[in-house]
Amino acid sequence: MWWNVGPHLERRRKVESGLEAGWPISPGRLARKTSSYFQRDTDIQELIDILRAKYGTLTRAWRVALDADASGILDFREFSQALQTIGYVGNMRTLWFNLDDDQSGGVSLKEIDPEAYQSLEKFRVLAGRQYGGIVNCWHQLLDADKSGTVGLEEFHEACLELGYDDEDEEAELFGYLLITPGIRYITIHDVKFLQTWEDTKNATAFRSRLRKGWVNKDPYQRMSMSKAGSVSGGLTANPSMTTLGASTAADASAVDYGSIIMYDPEQSRQAFRKHLVERFGTLCEGFDAIDMNGSGSLSLTEFQAVVSGTLRYCRPADAARLFLSFNQDPAALLTWDELGILKHEWVTHLTNRNVIRLRRAAEKCGGESGTPKLGASPRQNKSHAVHMDRLRPVQKPKEVAFGMPLPTGWGFPPYFSPRAGRQVTHQVTHLPPLSAR
Repeated sequence: MWWNVGPHLERRRKVESGLEAGWPISPGRLARKTSSYFQRDTDIQELIDILRAKYGTLTRAWRVALDADASGILDFREFSQALQTIGYVGNMRTLWFNLDDDQSGGVSLKEIDPEAYQSLEKFRVLAGRQYGGIVNCWHQLLDADKSGTVGLEEFHEACLELGYDDEDEEAELFGYLLITPGIRYITIHDVKFLQTWEDTKNATAFRSRLRKGWVNKDPYQRMSMSKAGSVSGGLTANPSMTTLGASTAADASAVDYGSIIMYDPEQSRQAFRKHLVERFGTLCEGFDAIDMNGSGSLSLTEFQAVVSGTLRYCRPADAARLFLSFNQDPAALLTWDELGILKHEWVTHLTNRNVIRLRRAAEKCGGESGTPKLGASPRQNKSHAVHMDRLRPVQKPKEVAFGMPLPTGWGFPPYFSPRAGRQVTHQVTHLPPLSAR
């Protein structure tokens, strides 16, 4: 692994970042050697001068050269490819670890131009919270006249609607959005990248809820705080950021818009609860509707299938994000209490549901009166048939001969019984004996 050379990398990183004038080696000291025309004290300041010389502004350099996919963050692969494209010949790995001083695994515009980063992130949050997205904000507010372009004056009026009250801040923001030289207006393509930043932040927030595995960090670089509050030993804060407008003790209380996403979990939960109440009458009935198997809990897959498929409320990705807003663990189950249902409401709902079920079963057996009737089940039908056979009166067989009834006084002829040794006649009580005929 690359951390096998951790001590050597740490030594070179300190030298390139200007933390130390040199490193003690025999017989002398190792000093920083610049690898470009711009001779600066740190490799980060040297990179910044290169980007300004090639692209004019750091935001233009970030959007045109560095962040090619407009995701708002660079991994080491994208970072090294971008530096090769612009012709950087310094040590890319050392520069990477100096920029990524928190070992987050990514580099954003914040490490290069913090002021522009904060301004763009603030615009992203305000536009997204009020209009649901950057594209909606463009069509509904910025480009209200449907001209396809927005100038500085029109942009100033839109910023007033968003809550800005400083014209200098609005002018700086408008300059950060301009990336085409010589053009004094912006289009939807100049602001659409902020929506991609939002999607990246949502994906990062989703991954942060998953279980953590092995993390690729250098064990030799550790951060330790001294009693005075300064970072000492191992990985330290980047000193060049103080010259780039990084946050200091004076503005430490400022809002970090970069850590805010325009998706409001509480607002999303309230909207979903309102939808269930409007569609099913109560929140308990809504939970019963989405809990199709009646288990009393919902998994992430079941929630996505019902909310996106049956209810057609949102997309599967939005349904997963909604599920995680209720339950932070994607492997857990969403229950009725996590949806916002109180215990006494759920108990009352279960009681009413059982009463309705029993009433429907009674009505199915006995009609509206609720009295069960015979023949409602196969067992009852069989019992009723046996009982009726038992109560049916026994009818004597009619005396007939050749299909015709016998005349009065006539009966069956006698027959010979070997056991009795005599003739036996049928015992017919209503016929006279043969001697009397």
